[in-house]
Amino acid sequence: MMSMNLASEIVTFGLAYFILPLSLSWEIPGLSITYHSWRLYTFIMAVPLGIGALLLIWLYESPKFLANKGEITIALKVLRKINVANGGKDDDYPVHILEGLDITTSQKQPLWSSLVTQTVPLFQPPLLLKTLQLFYLIIVCCATNNVFLMWFPTMVNLFSNSVSGDTTDAGFCEGVVQNATNSVQVENYVCDDVMSPNTVYSGIILGLTFTFINLVASRLASWRRLVLIGCLLIAAISSLLVGIVTKPVLSMIFFSLIQITSVGDGSVASYFVDMYPTTYRFVF
Repeated sequence: MMSMNLASEIVTFGLAYFILPLSLSWEIPGLSITYHSWRLYTFIMAVPLGIGALLLIWLYESPKFLANKGEITIALKVLRKINVANGGKDDDYPVHILEGLDITTSQKQPLWSSLVTQTVPLFQPPLLLKTLQLFYLIIVCCATNNVFLMWFPTMVNLFSNSVSGDTTDAGFCEGVVQNATNSVQVENYVCDDVMSPNTVYSGIILGLTFTFINLVASRLASWRRLVLIGCLLIAAISSLLVGIVTKPVLSMIFFSLIQITSVGDGSVASYFVDMYPTTYRFVF
């Protein structure tokens, strides 16, 4: 799943390469907006989200979750459908009884009571310590990746300008400060909303690189703790070095390695599945 998530960046940057350069300028009456290519790009990116929401209607509930609730018959039906979807025959499905289950029967609950039942135990002993640990790890992985990804175009521009000799070498922090403080005081200034091709190329390369790294990490699933520790260590060291070095190539490499925390998301997610009972669906 994480490999597909990272590979999606290749698709998004690839679509940006073809869509954003389009010369679109359509005035939409009543909304006081001009429909540019970036609005079309945003719409195209949003369409799969809507399609995915509709496809959830046909998604099967977890058979283990249903069985633990005591809905054995429904769980068997779901298992049978999964078997057919995988190429098996409905008549030849051999499973008719489920054993070794931790069945918890409960009364029909209102929505709010159900949410409380499935959520509150996560923040109480004996699960409280696990919750704090896992939430801390997921916050570190997601926040680090998302925050620095926001500065990715700025870093690519700094790299391109330094390589071409238009500017002197500067570290990441100096570049961010210069980008924020060098405001242009020009009357009737026209905003340039064109994305540099270098940003698109770099985004595609970044997606390919981390997809490959995640595929390698998935082959090391039995050492997921070491994989997670390694990702966090690489990101921490890169965070320190990116503010020190001024060479454009090194700055770009260390800045990109900070986002390796996205590879650790899969390891953290697997711990959520292992450490929490199936009946607590809040985190899934």
